[in-house]
Amino acid sequence: MKRILFSIIFLGTLLLGESLKVGDTFPQTSFKNQFEQKVSVSKNIKQFIVVFSKDDGEKVRIFLEKNPTYLQTNKALYAADLSEAPSLVISMFMRPKFKKYPYSMILLEEKQQAELFPKNENKITIFTLDNLQIKKIEYKSNL
Repeated sequence: MKRILFSIIFLGTLLLGESLKVGDTFPQTSFKNQFEQKVSVSKNIKQFIVVFSKDDGEKVRIFLEKNPTYLQTNKALYAADLSEAPSLVISMFMRPKFKKYPYSMILLEEKQQAELFPKNENKITIFTLDNLQIKKIEYKSNL
């Protein structure tokens, strides 16, 4: 029943073309990481980080290499928007590069997935969650 309800909310949001906003319930869905494993957004997740550019992804990579326990300690998930990249480039170059990273990262390969997340040019989008409710959305130059 929960899955059906979520699907209705998720698809409704996509069809309306609306991005998530403060007060919304974060979609309790599964995404795929760089190893093509399912990663679920569960009630215990407190932070969801999204990057939309290579430069911002590089900033997050450097930060996570210097702070290897950040995602786990902060109950955070990290996602990268790859929806503008051709699937051949993703499979041949990007995914193999990301597999070398010592942390899991969600790959948003579908435009519909990426459009769900609001963005501010050249900024990292950070959702603060409490029991899947979006409490705050920040746009930062760095983590």
